[in-house]
Amino acid sequence: NFTAVVAIAIILGMVAGAITDQGDWVRMGMYGLIGIAVVNLAIGSFLLGPVAAIFQIAMASRRSVNEYAELFDAANWLPESPADSAGPTAHIRQTLLGDDEGSQSASTGMRELAQVARMGGLKQTASTFLLYLPLQAFWLWDVRVLRRLEDWKSRHSSQIPEWFDALGELEALMSIAALQHDSPEWSSPEWLEDESTITLQGLGHPLLPKEARVTNDVTVGPTGTLLLVTGSNMSGKSTMLRSAGLNVALAMAGGPVCCRHMSLPPLEMGTSIRVSDDLSQGVSYYMAELNRLSAVVTHARQLAEQRAAGSTNRIQFFLLDEILQGTNSRERQIAVARVLRFLVDAGAIGAITTHDLELADDPELMKLANTVHFRETITPDASGDERMTFDYKMRDGVSPTTNALRLLEIVGLGEK
Repeated sequence: NFTAVVAIAIILGMVAGAITDQGDWVRMGMYGLIGIAVVNLAIGSFLLGPVAAIFQIAMASRRSVNEYAELFDAANWLPESPADSAGPTAHIRQTLLGDDEGSQSASTGMRELAQVARMGGLKQTASTFLLYLPLQAFWLWDVRVLRRLEDWKSRHSSQIPEWFDALGELEALMSIAALQHDSPEWSSPEWLEDESTITLQGLGHPLLPKEARVTNDVTVGPTGTLLLVTGSNMSGKSTMLRSAGLNVALAMAGGPVCCRHMSLPPLEMGTSIRVSDDLSQGVSYYMAELNRLSAVVTHARQLAEQRAAGSTNRIQFFLLDEILQGTNSRERQIAVARVLRFLVDAGAIGAITTHDLELADDPELMKLANTVHFRETITPDASGDERMTFDYKMRDGVSPTTNALRLLEIVGLGEK
């Protein structure tokens, strides 16, 4: 404020000098204004350099502030009658719209931030830069904007995490509601407290269109067993595994499931699907799989300890897709059997896929596994060439067919 008052006094002195024909006053006033501008611009450019860098990052996202304010306004759609005061959305409405104890609504807070962002954005556009220059030169505009920003932060910093947590929960509920509305034929899962078996009747992949979706009846469990899914390449093993995982995740989120009927016990999921290596960490594909499997086994053991202590009744549901392919066949069989034994001993249930028929014949796995398979059909077309088709239907037993060499021929890499 001091420099602004001095600048105004100098300008008034210059006006008075011009009226009374005192040229020295005007000339000295010009020197004074230039001096104030140089000092203020120097403060803004050098002394506030690190702060200005942080300030610039904050201003770069200023266009998103109004969008968040509109999203927070969506809380007005939530019911407000006393009958819903204990409903699942009551705390979301209270958090985003404020309460009688003086907490401000999220949209009002974001609009205050938008106002500060507009002030800070004067130097960001050519149309307002000429206005910004005198404000910064004679009034330290950036300092004032930064002060307003710090004041906003001090008033709302404790509420901001709650706002965005509530917004995330609201978006999740809206997504589940939209899914229920768009898929009325889907069912609601049935939770069974004293069971250890997942029953999925008419299981389909939630992301496939209805006309392309092939459904299967799948049972995983009870404790002490696992589902071993065999089959040739492209036959549908991994898709079935992902279908089960996605539908269990939907059930755990409180949404509808892409099944004719689904029942499941209280559970938590552990998966090893599409694991990749990490060159930046020096981790090979095989080591990345081992790390992931170790996390799955550790999680299963932790749940077993909690059940023994009576602190939970959840079991682990694991999904393992073509694991430990980065080693030779014999060691792979031993390693996979060992991992599955660890999981079964921890009371976990789950499914594992493989196209390795030797692995499916492993004596250790045969003791634990309920084995199913997917297959392909090869028929000649009109020109006499072989055509491979898949029905994506799950059948009992180990796969009787393989297709790796056939696929090699189809892509032109067969023997000549």
